[in-house]
Amino acid sequence: MRDLNTLIGMVHAGVGVSVMPALAQPMLPPDCVLVPIRPAAHRTLTLTGPAGRPWSPAVTGLLAAVHPGRDRSAAPR
Repeated sequence: MRDLNTLIGMVHAGVGVSVMPALAQPMLPPDCVLVPIRPAAHRTLTLTGPAGRPWSPAVTGLLAAVHPGRDRSAAPR
């Protein structure tokens, strides 16, 4: 499901349960709770963008912050 608000609404209506990030806490109704998964689950995040042309300054700035020293003259391959 792509719409977190719809997902939270379905959980609140009693349709089921869901796995969601802890960042969703402020969006939850007062009678819904987050229960941490133990052991913690981790995932790899990736960036995707246009091939064959430079990425925007915002994207290259983000790459510079997470991968210092990487060449940012063109889009990653």
